[in-house]
Amino acid sequence: MLHSIIGIGRPASRRLRLRMLRVRMFGIGLLAALVACAQPMSHPDCTAHRFSVPLEDWSVPSLINASRPGRTLRWPSVAVVGDTFYVAANVFPAEPTTTLDQRPLSVLRVPGGRIATPQGQFLFAFPKGVVDSRGIYHLIWGEPDTLIADVRHWPGGPLKSVWYAAYDGRTWSSPEKLFETSRILLGAENGVIASDAHNGLHLILPTIGSDSRPTLTYVRRTGTAWEVRKFATGAAYASILAWGSDSIAIAYTAPDTTLSEDGNSVFVKSSGNRGAVWSEPQLISTSVARDATSPLLSRTGGRIHLVWGRRSSAFSLAALVARELRDGGMWSPMSEAPLPRGGLRFHVGETGGSVTAIVEEFDGHRLTLREVTWRGGNAYSTPLFADLRHAASAGFAASPQTSFLLWSGSRAEGEVGSTFSSVRRSGISNRCSFASP
Repeated sequence: MLHSIIGIGRPASRRLRLRMLRVRMFGIGLLAALVACAQPMSHPDCTAHRFSVPLEDWSVPSLINASRPGRTLRWPSVAVVGDTFYVAANVFPAEPTTTLDQRPLSVLRVPGGRIATPQGQFLFAFPKGVVDSRGIYHLIWGEPDTLIADVRHWPGGPLKSVWYAAYDGRTWSSPEKLFETSRILLGAENGVIASDAHNGLHLILPTIGSDSRPTLTYVRRTGTAWEVRKFATGAAYASILAWGSDSIAIAYTAPDTTLSEDGNSVFVKSSGNRGAVWSEPQLISTSVARDATSPLLSRTGGRIHLVWGRRSSAFSLAALVARELRDGGMWSPMSEAPLPRGGLRFHVGETGGSVTAIVEEFDGHRLTLREVTWRGGNAYSTPLFADLRHAASAGFAASPQTSFLLWSGSRAEGEVGSTFSSVRRSGISNRCSFASP
């Protein structure tokens, strides 16, 4: 059943909303173009790949068998339950070719290895996954109207539909179409799918309808029934979090329609009954300069945190901004974390009871991973594995016991693209492990 829930204030101007959405769509296209030009690399042994590791508790990166030979991962989504991690990513050619594989999806379980992918002729654009308390892995992805064969045309036009399949440890369920519309803003950003304490599923995505009006589409599943709702707001980015028994929150960026000029403020909507009824939007931060991006929610040490990026330009992050949810529903500011090299995108999770962001800093063909951790409200920033070259993109997830970091890249000029991972366990210092999952 389709519902329409009206946002706050008077409607924002259509030109303002569409301008904000066009900036985001151009950013997604630029990201795809950058990674499509990534250079090749080889597969030497573990000793040859000893990267600089400033933190003692991150393991030395290991080369892992994450895709077919001659392929690298793009925009990996990492999901965690206990000490088990699932990774889903699109697969691009590492060799200098523009030919895209049919069904360009890789899914792997760590520990374990690569697993089969859902049946059907799909592009599997920007896959996102989550694991519920039973260990079932739930995967969603976007599809355009037409499949493509040339990586330079990725993803082949606007994404029009969202699909779903589940993996129970042995087989995949048959893919299901969740909804379709004129344009779905599913891209490199994670945090769009969540599983609650009752193993219900929740999904949030900015969309544009057939009338060219931007909306925020919320999908939930309770039992075997799917429900789709439309929030009437021109969101550009959104994420969702489930915690406790019945609590759900959505964070998104959208114009503050109570102001005469505003482009991308940060809002939160919440539900105390697993998405059946939602609160009015709560304004967290106003951004007249249209520089707020990618608000990500995280549950850390019993607290709820919200982290978003502050842009210095349309495609570079200048800093990360963080808030902590306090009693009474107030969001308390934490220290802002400057990003001296700028940032392309970031991931948020819990490490050792603290909220942590892994930032992808990109300069030409060089990727630097930076770790930002907030402790006691203060931000601490450390570069990780700063000797990467010709890298594409990274994925990160963490449980209270284990943090898992994965990326495609190389250390030296002329090497062929491969996938590396590093693990950090609470209170344990890891050594180099070359066991491919």
